Amino acid sequence: MTLGERIKTVRDHRGWNQQELARRAHVRPALISELESGKKTDTTGSVLRRLAHALGVTVDYLVGMYNGTLDPNVSPGEALSCGGKTLPLVTCFPERKKADEEYTKS
Repeated sequence: MTLGERIKTVRDHRGWNQQELARRAHVRPALISELESGKKTDTTGSVLRRLAHALGVTVDYLVGMYNGTLDPNVSPGEALSCGGKTLPLVTCFPERKKADEEYTKS
């Protein structure tokens, strides 16, 4: 899976359009489009970190260094599955859960 395919997969599971992800990650909407379409195949580390944080996944997952797969029964950003073991990302990123809760209140 390419970087763009991973971004699109998680974004779709979250129910966001490209503009929503761009807004949450503080990147240009055109960048999301370019990555997902394959027109652009890489980006800077700071952009990767912002995308990963917004999506609730790790940079390792986005760049293909993480060998686990998204658990189809759990929303991305809530948990990842690795070797049959579910790893909740809210445990790894408690500030992400808090940020999501604050965002939905406003």
